[in-house]
Amino acid sequence: MRKLIFLFLILIVESIYASPSLAASLVINEFLANPSTGGKEWVEIYNPDQIDLSTYWVDDDTDFNSDSGNSSKKSLSSIISTDPKYPYIELSSVFNLNDDFVVLFSSTGTIIDQYQYTSNPGTDVSIGRSTDGGTWATLSTSSK
Repeated sequence: MRKLIFLFLILIVESIYASPSLAASLVINEFLANPSTGGKEWVEIYNPDQIDLSTYWVDDDTDFNSDSGNSSKKSLSSIISTDPKYPYIELSSVFNLNDDFVVLFSSTGTIIDQYQYTSNPGTDVSIGRSTDGGTWATLSTSSK
């Protein structure tokens, strides 16, 4: 019985202290805020640990509870996972990412990552991290 209790305590301690937060490796990796006519805005997530994103959200403002931006937050339950490390979500043309924020929320409304941009990069020009999970830049080519 002591061995079982000891093993149980080790598992608890390891799960609390030894494992980093799964969401810690999630970041917004790239987005297109101004598609050409008929195109869609999209947001790509860098998900190196390939965690389930179905309970996460993206939005164009930093308030999870009262959509103060131009549109409502969008669930990642319909995220496209052709490459599970770089899933993306296409947004309707009315989502309006060109409102200057792109925010990734957890299911509880905690901001996981955000980016605020001060000017529209141009039609069909994406903003992304120059290396996956790295520094933000206006990109010469999109990699959705």
